[in-house]
Amino acid sequence: HISVNDTLQYLLNAQQVDGSWEGNPYITARVLKALAQYLPNLSLDPIVTLDPQQPVIGDMLTVTFRVINDGYVSMDGAVVGVYDRLDAHQLHLLTLPAIPAGGSVDAVFSLDLAGISGSWGVEIRLDPEDQVRENDETDNTVSQAIYVQTRPDLTLFSVDIRTIPTYPEPNQPFTL
Repeated sequence: HISVNDTLQYLLNAQQVDGSWEGNPYITARVLKALAQYLPNLSLDPIVTLDPQQPVIGDMLTVTFRVINDGYVSMDGAVVGVYDRLDAHQLHLLTLPAIPAGGSVDAVFSLDLAGISGSWGVEIRLDPEDQVRENDETDNTVSQAIYVQTRPDLTLFSVDIRTIPTYPEPNQPFTL
C-alpha cells in the first residue's frame, strides 16, 4: 500500500528540468491534473489583530494573523513576507512551522513604531517569492490599516501661567 504523500513525492521528483514529465505533453497534462487535487492551499484569515489596538508613536506593535491550509497535504516551512503598505518595502520575513492539511497556525511579529505616525499599514503576503504550488494563489494577501497616534504635546511657558491675585499672600487661597 502506497501513501498519497509518497505518490505525490514520486510524481514531483519525476518532473524533468523543462517542467514536463517524460517530455510528453499528454503525460504532463495528466500528472498536473492529478497533482492539482493534492496540493497544499495556504490562505490568510482576513482578521488581523493588533496589540495595542490603538498604537502610539514609539510603541512596539504586536501583529497576529492566522494562516490556514485548506489543501490536501501538509505544508512545512512556508514563508510569509510583511510589507509597508505605503512604500512596499519589506518589514519582516517569517518562516512558518508545519501546517497539517485542514489545519492552521497563528503567526506573530512585532513592529517598532518609532518615527511612525498617522495613517499607515502593513500587507501580509504568503509565499511572496511564489515558491509553493497551490490550488489557489488569490487568497495569499491581506492588508491591515493602522493608525498610529502621536503622543500628547503639552508645552507651558511662564507667560502662560497667571495667578489671581497677581501676588498671593502666604496661606491665602488663590487661582492659578
